[in-house]
Amino acid sequence: YATCCDGTHRITPDPSGKGLAEAIKTTLDMAGYQPGDIDYICADGIATKAGDISEARAIKEVFDSRYQQVPVSAPKSMFGHLLGASGAVDVITTLLAMQEGIIPPTINYQTKDPECALDCVPNKTRAKEISRALIVSRGRGGINAVLAIERS
Repeated sequence: YATCCDGTHRITPDPSGKGLAEAIKTTLDMAGYQPGDIDYICADGIATKAGDISEARAIKEVFDSRYQQVPVSAPKSMFGHLLGASGAVDVITTLLAMQEGIIPPTINYQTKDPECALDCVPNKTRAKEISRALIVSRGRGGINAVLAIERS
């Protein structure tokens, strides 16, 4: 795992996504993974324009030409923002997805934003074996945390 704080504003994330990209890269390095090893990204996905664009930019920076091939979903779309419990619930959701061989959907997804051109797994689960996943959590003030997990 890795954490960092890019602290550009007390509420909104760094629009460039650079801090989150560094946390993702550090997590991959610490786990001994390459971006191509990741089968799924559990996004923070708080459904704000600034937050989602920043997160998408970070994913694009790290995953380069592969960024549209890695399924990314926002489980918060199903149960809301649980504040301090969000990270733990995202870990549980990802572990269950690995166990069941599915990617959880991003529900209520209606229109693709060209600035967030990721594979957001819209509205329905998708069958997929997940060997390795990243879980992204973010907080106000520029807090970024990323966890890598692997199926044994």
